[in-house]
Amino acid sequence: MLDLAAIYNSFDADEPLPAEDDKRYVDLSKVRGQQVAKRLAQQIKNAGQKPSHHLLMGHNKCGKTTELNRTAHLLKQERYLTVFFDVAEEATHTFEYTTMLLLMAHHVVEQLAECEIKVDNERVKKLAEFLQEKEVTIGGTKSLEGKVSGEVEVGAGLLASILGKLGFGVELGGSFQRSREITTKIEADTRGFINAIKELVQDAYNKVLETEKYQGLVIVCDGCDKLAIAATDGSGKTHDLQQSLFVDHASDLRAVPCHVIYTVPLSIAVNLGDNWEQSPVFVPAVPVNQLPGIEDDYPKEGRDAMQRIVECRLNEKEAKLEELFADPR
Repeated sequence: MLDLAAIYNSFDADEPLPAEDDKRYVDLSKVRGQQVAKRLAQQIKNAGQKPSHHLLMGHNKCGKTTELNRTAHLLKQERYLTVFFDVAEEATHTFEYTTMLLLMAHHVVEQLAECEIKVDNERVKKLAEFLQEKEVTIGGTKSLEGKVSGEVEVGAGLLASILGKLGFGVELGGSFQRSREITTKIEADTRGFINAIKELVQDAYNKVLETEKYQGLVIVCDGCDKLAIAATDGSGKTHDLQQSLFVDHASDLRAVPCHVIYTVPLSIAVNLGDNWEQSPVFVPAVPVNQLPGIEDDYPKEGRDAMQRIVECRLNEKEAKLEELFADPR
């Protein structure tokens, strides 16, 4: 007897496929018109040792994270170390560039430590001391006496511990008003903040190369496409979050001294090619409907591809198309 609940759950659109999942993955490059993962990986390889910054764009649930997983896998085969995180899993959808860069710094330190690569504690402490100096703390708490000394807290846990004591984990899930307060304090010395981030990532990059196991460092910032279009602060002023992140602060995101991939929302109403090294890599929708005046061959290929996706999920649950659909075609 078919387990319909298990079959239904196997089609969970919120679950991206791991890079090695060849049983469920279907290559849609033919109907999409391009190989997304290979294109991103090739762009990074083409950049060589020069830092490069890339954008990935596509509609909701089109498979961006799955393609990013496969990109990371391709890069691993080419001896790149990849730091991968989803900003939307750790912050509200009204995050700003300051949140993005702080999370990036945290994950670089943490994930490199898992590979037995230690970022210089002095770089970590410099960032923590900057946050302390600018009073970027929960409830305005200023004192971190002894907490930045590094005497007890060393290694990968240092930045996470410092940010936790600053209350930043709480702030990530807080209101946009609190986000604005934090960003305003940091922007009292934007150059100092960006330099602290750059020095930390540069040290991480150097340590990665020193191992001689890797030829580069790639940071994948997923979830940026979930950013809200706008938010209102405590004074009633509306802020265009997407314009701010990807246009106004494009230079700050591009200042990170290694290869970085950011996902971008479709709703952003600007030409990003004007502010970035290249236009976004687009993950097209799979055509399935015949349009007036258009031959059906192309959407038919899309329908065939979608059928293969369904078949792969059903095979995993030992079910067949004929058992569930009166007309499988």
